Amino acid sequence: MDRFIRYAAYLLNAGLIVFILAVIFNTYNSRDKMLAFATLLVPVISLCALKSGPDSEERQLQREVNKARLRAELAKLSGK
Repeated sequence: MDRFIRYAAYLLNAGLIVFILAVIFNTYNSRDKMLAFATLLVPVISLCALKSGPDSEERQLQREVNKARLRAELAKLSGK
């Protein structure tokens, strides 16, 4: 499921970039073009964050470590 969400985010961000570029090229008002360029930053930064983030193996290992810490803490609190 994690992979599906990640690929969906890539696809939706790419679609948003294409849409914003279409708005930029079909707009004649310079103010509207500047606003469209400003909104273009959001999906570009989002794609950069997705690309530079941890890979799926690292995220899975982090979840396992967190679960192990919680189990150890629970065992310590319950006195086992």
